[in-house]
Amino acid sequence: MTDREEEEEEEKEEEEEKERARKEAEETKRVNKVARMGVDGQPSPERVVSVSAPEAPKREALGTVDTTYLYNCLVDGTAGHVIVDTRSEEVYREGHVRRSLRVGEAVQYKGKHFLLVSGEGEMFGREWQAVDELEKGEGALSIRLVRGGYGQFSAEYAFLCEDELPAGVAGQRERQRQQYRTFLPSRVNEHLFIGGKECAEDADTVHHLGITRILSILQDPQGVKVPSGTMQLCVPLEDEPDVDITAVFDECYRFMQTAVSAGQRVLVHCKMGKSRSATILVMFAMRFYGMSLRDAHAMLKGARRQVHMNSGFSRQIQAYEKVLF
Repeated sequence: MTDREEEEEEEKEEEEEKERARKEAEETKRVNKVARMGVDGQPSPERVVSVSAPEAPKREALGTVDTTYLYNCLVDGTAGHVIVDTRSEEVYREGHVRRSLRVGEAVQYKGKHFLLVSGEGEMFGREWQAVDELEKGEGALSIRLVRGGYGQFSAEYAFLCEDELPAGVAGQRERQRQQYRTFLPSRVNEHLFIGGKECAEDADTVHHLGITRILSILQDPQGVKVPSGTMQLCVPLEDEPDVDITAVFDECYRFMQTAVSAGQRVLVHCKMGKSRSATILVMFAMRFYGMSLRDAHAMLKGARRQVHMNSGFSRQIQAYEKVLF
């Protein structure tokens, strides 16, 4: 074969490769459309599972979060998230997650993380349409689906659900009021919560979350008035780097271990839910669950972003990890 023939052969192969790529792209678009709406125009969840849409550059793929993640977002004032209810207008009016918006309202927000709340955590045609609308402005940092949807969230956190706000000024005032943080602790897992002093004294919060034990670690913990019927452990301790917090580890661990082993829920709080309570919870996670310091801290930080142990407590917990492992 001459040089010219080789060049022609290579050019032919390149053209064939381009044609294959074009056909594959067209087929992917066609299949994704069918996956979203179904061949008969109806939602097709089975097809949605089997087909993955190409991920946009520098954008997170559509993933999922659990209802605890949504709860902690509400505790933290939504923390850069926009909650989007994808259900019908009629169903939305009957009840929805506090601070959630309809798709038409949510599209105006840029540079946010969007959490989709469907009926039962499913991805049907309505949810895919919401994704399309939110992606049009290219302002979404991520779009994720809440597993279990409104059905599961309302069963677990009914006190954070509401019906439609009134129209006009009254509705606007109520929405503004809801922008302020409520006295709710962050949820670490099924049995552990972390928060500030106000959480421990709020009877509605303690009742709604099923908390039966409260560990108060403050300079003056006796001043914390927990709801009647709640067991409390008072641990006097200042939030100073030179304070030996390891001296109270055993006492705190026994109090928490008894509750968690019995399937009960414990709130660990200090003044702000930031340093002392965080150190105690990290200690417990390492000792009870066998977690590394890094993993325990990451778990806690994921639940409550303002967690920050003071420098002295940080050094002590690092030394404690070496003792445990």
